[in-house]
Amino acid sequence: MISILYSTLLLAALTASPLPALPYVTYIYISYDFPVAFTIISLAGSIAFCFQYFLGSTFLFLVATKFPLTYRDSRALAIPFQSITPWRLYLLRLTGIIPFKLTNIACGIAKLPFLASLIATFLASIPWQLLTYSVVKPSSLLVERYLNGSSSYYAHLIATSALSLILLSLFATFVKRYLKSINSST
Repeated sequence: MISILYSTLLLAALTASPLPALPYVTYIYISYDFPVAFTIISLAGSIAFCFQYFLGSTFLFLVATKFPLTYRDSRALAIPFQSITPWRLYLLRLTGIIPFKLTNIACGIAKLPFLASLIATFLASIPWQLLTYSVVKPSSLLVERYLNGSSSYYAHLIATSALSLILLSLFATFVKRYLKSINSST
């Protein structure tokens, strides 16, 4: 139980920071069964969202107090984000065009409803988790078969992370080309 709590907090810290979280997500998917890994990643994503949402709100406040801007002028900084509704946020997260970290901060700057944004974030993370798990687990089995138990756990983790990243990149490239072909035919 403590390792699950530790994994959740560590992943939340990684997700909230500028560091990439995929290697640790890979570790979680390798180390835990899917329901436990799903819970850890969902909780960590929610904690990171809360932190980054309030970071965006704090940024807006600090900009308004540091520079001689009126409240109306400081709200003008959020104009590009004001068209984002929780439904659009959900769709934006599903596409994966803008990184989650930037979107979380933008939600705070735009002062979107916190609970609706949190729910949209959680629901949009489900398909991404299923996709990531469906890539990481077979990658892990392939690396395990190739290494044949002859190397350390960390070599297994690094190789699985690299293979997963390559497969996810190939998947993203395939989807991009497919969407481009659909758009060009219409």
